[in-house]
Amino acid sequence: RNNFLNKKEALNFKKIYGKLEKYYYISNSIFIKDIKSCEERNHLSKNLSFGLLSNLTKEKGLDKFLDFARYSFVKNKSWKFFLAGPLMRKKKYYLEEISKLPNLRYLGPINNEKSKSKFYKKVDFFLFLSTYFHESEPLVLLEAISHGTIPIVFNRGSISDLIFSKDLIIDNNFNYLSSIKNVVEDLILDDNLKKLSLNSFKKFLKIRKSSQSQFNKLIEDLISLD
Repeated sequence: RNNFLNKKEALNFKKIYGKLEKYYYISNSIFIKDIKSCEERNHLSKNLSFGLLSNLTKEKGLDKFLDFARYSFVKNKSWKFFLAGPLMRKKKYYLEEISKLPNLRYLGPINNEKSKSKFYKKVDFFLFLSTYFHESEPLVLLEAISHGTIPIVFNRGSISDLIFSKDLIIDNNFNYLSSIKNVVEDLILDDNLKKLSLNSFKKFLKIRKSSQSQFNKLIEDLISLD
């Protein structure tokens, strides 16, 4: 039996290795227990907040997150930024860069579910600008949308399958900073944050439901082998 995180990875595998007789696509969403409805969220109309929780490296979007926080400060935006997770490399350098940004707060590593939940509910947008070559289906992104957080991402691995609107997928080019700003400002003008938060939560529930169905099918098939 072959298990994949989603259909896209299964199809990519088949293109390389040929036909598969039995396979399932089971997202990590089925392992997330702490699901919070977006109805619990309190969105801000002016002081929007952006967050990143991950193993903090350049490949996982740390530099670009800091760049957007810096860009927002220069543009006199009243937006807040929250960063969490272990600094994996060049810790001294990044702590110095973080200290220069008055609009950013670094919370350090967060490991327990209660603290993670508090973090995701604190931020309006989850800014996950990963360029990691082996990116697949980031657990932190699933956790974020399970709390109704609105993701803004690059299209890496299977990330696009976790996003409810292609408008939230930003091109990774020299113009990405202004692209993010424009997307956010358009959302503010449309006053759609609550609706988008709900759509993000619904997308997670859809992924989870499909994965649970596949997981049940896997168990049934394994039992039938006895």
